[in-house]
Amino acid sequence: MSVKLGAQLGELLALIKAYVAQETLEPARSIGRLVLFALFSGALLGIGLLLLAVALLRYLADLDVFAGKAMSTLPYLAACLFCGLCVFGLVRAARRG
Repeated sequence: MSVKLGAQLGELLALIKAYVAQETLEPARSIGRLVLFALFSGALLGIGLLLLAVALLRYLADLDVFAGKAMSTLPYLAACLFCGLCVFGLVRAARRG
């Protein structure tokens, strides 16, 4: 009788280990993939925003309208404003869900 009970206990422990692995490890792996994807896409979005801001800065700096010394800082302010508006929009979209 104890041999049968020992076999059942071993089977029960194996079943518990398989259940814990199924219910904790597999969802953690899928969450890990989701976090990795989110970090990668956030990095790409940040790089794209930076490149757009530099392109805007270069375009505005090349215009003859901002040729004076007093007006030369306006392209930099415009690029900073563009970045700030993009970040504001992204944060607002993230909070909305």
